[in-house]
Amino acid sequence: MDRTNTKVNVINDRFSSQQDKIIEHLQSFGSISPKEALKYYGSMRLSAHIFNLKQNGWNIVTTMKQSGNMTWAEYWLEERFRREHKQTTDFNLANSGAELPLPKAFFKQEREHYDNISNDPYEWAEEGH
Repeated sequence: MDRTNTKVNVINDRFSSQQDKIIEHLQSFGSISPKEALKYYGSMRLSAHIFNLKQNGWNIVTTMKQSGNMTWAEYWLEERFRREHKQTTDFNLANSGAELPLPKAFFKQEREHYDNISNDPYEWAEEGH
């Protein structure tokens, strides 16, 4: 059994509601996709759970993923999203010098906030994000 399955089993044992399992997954892994929510927690309504979590004050970022002709949402805790993409930028600059396109975070209510954030993660702390 790999680490992911071990952590998922612990989450399933500790929490009874799908929403609690989803937030614990986000805290443990950083992100979740509809496929993961269905596979691990039996949730076919991930976007509804995410909506409720946002209403309850959780800062969750939505990114869109695409493979071939399939498109799906991936949800991240905002803090983890920033940290993961800062590390990607640092790694890329250190190794190749080419720019990696960062996924654009978006959701209806706060899209302007993310559109106005600098693409340079070093400026995030200076901007108070």
